[in-house]
Amino acid sequence: HIKVISPMALTPHHPRDMYHSPAAVTPSPMKHTHDDDLKLLFANIESLHENLTRREKDITTQEADLLTAQLHSNRLATKLEQDEAKLNEARNNAALRSLELDQREQLLNLEINRREQRLNQQEKLLKLKEAQLLQLEQSLYDRE
Repeated sequence: HIKVISPMALTPHHPRDMYHSPAAVTPSPMKHTHDDDLKLLFANIESLHENLTRREKDITTQEADLLTAQLHSNRLATKLEQDEAKLNEARNNAALRSLELDQREQLLNLEINRREQRLNQQEKLLKLKEAQLLQLEQSLYDRE
């Protein structure tokens, strides 16, 4: 036995419900397209948001890398300045030491010259005394 369904059973009971009940009306092509467009738009916005978030993370990472590199560069520059200061100090110390050694050498040369002069004077004195002794000796021989 086949049951027959009347067309009235498939439609709303009041004619006004035809336009107000969403379940009763097949969506019009315009409404369907509009919903799809909205869904697509929201999907695009979500995708753009994710891309922006990723890009922000990348930029933040790049900024962090850049700051790290700048910090490293600053440390190297500071180290270089410190090393240059040490080098300049070492050069200054070497120059001072060189001056001290030059002065010491001059003092030693003065002392050597003074001693040589004294030795020369003593040598002349000894030669003079030797000559006097020879004269005395000669005059003793001459007496005899």
